[in-house]
Amino acid sequence: MFKFYKKFQAKSYLDNDLAYESTVQVKGKLISFGIQDNDYLSIHYPDSYSQVDLSEIKNIGVGSFIQISANWNKIGLPIEKFWVEVTRVVIIGGMPSYYGNAGNDTFVAPIDSKIGPIYPGCINRVYSEDYLKKVALPKLRHKQAA
Repeated sequence: MFKFYKKFQAKSYLDNDLAYESTVQVKGKLISFGIQDNDYLSIHYPDSYSQVDLSEIKNIGVGSFIQISANWNKIGLPIEKFWVEVTRVVIIGGMPSYYGNAGNDTFVAPIDSKIGPIYPGCINRVYSEDYLKKVALPKLRHKQAA
C-alpha cells in the first residue's frame, strides 16, 4: 500500500516480520516501539491477518479509531493489538501518518497515552466515530442492560 517509510527489522515471533518505528508517551517519557507491518503480514499470513481496504484508509480522520499491533519486544514485552483514537493526521509528500491516543490500557501505556506516528500499512482495522456511535456503543449498552 504505502511503502516509502523507513523500516527496521523487528525482533518478533516471525523471523521476517517488519515493523515501523513509533513512539508512545508515558508519564512524560517517550518510549520507542515497533508497529507491525500489517500489509506484509496480510500477504504472508492471510489466515491470520487481512489487509485494510484502501477506501477505509482514505476515510481515516480525527475521531476515527484504528487498531494496531505494537511490537513491545524492544522493551521485553510481547506483541499486543490495541485501538488508537486519531487526534491528528499529517500529510508528508502526499502520504498520511496518524497520531492519537491509546483507546485502552496496554502493557506499556495507559488509556489516552499519546502515540505516533502510525503509517497506513500498519493499520489492522478501522472504525469511524459514526460506526462507534451508531453500531458498537448501542450493542454494548444493550449487552450491559441485559
